[in-house]
Amino acid sequence: MIIYSPDLRYIASLVTQTDPSTGNAIDPTTSTLSFAFKFPGAQPIAADFSSAGSWVATPQGYIAQCLVGANTTGGAINLTSGSWDVYFRVANLGFTVEEPVFYLGTLEVK
Repeated sequence: MIIYSPDLRYIASLVTQTDPSTGNAIDPTTSTLSFAFKFPGAQPIAADFSSAGSWVATPQGYIAQCLVGANTTGGAINLTSGSWDVYFRVANLGFTVEEPVFYLGTLEVK
């Protein structure tokens, strides 16, 4: 994905989660969602997940999203020009102590 200054937009990913003991779909919207933005090749650590995300329910599943700005104000995260690897973490799923981390892809800010 490419964003240009002064873009302000959501980056998002469809999330489907299944309870392994029942096979039922899980509603993750009560779980904490956070994003991390790293230079390509750098692995995120727990402290990197500081950008708040939000959930959107759809008929296909749940959308994990974060508002991103490129050298603007008003975004949940303000990124400078360059390439950023985007990760998100889902915490407090309720049925497990797991906190899965997902790699969303590389975001290019121009």
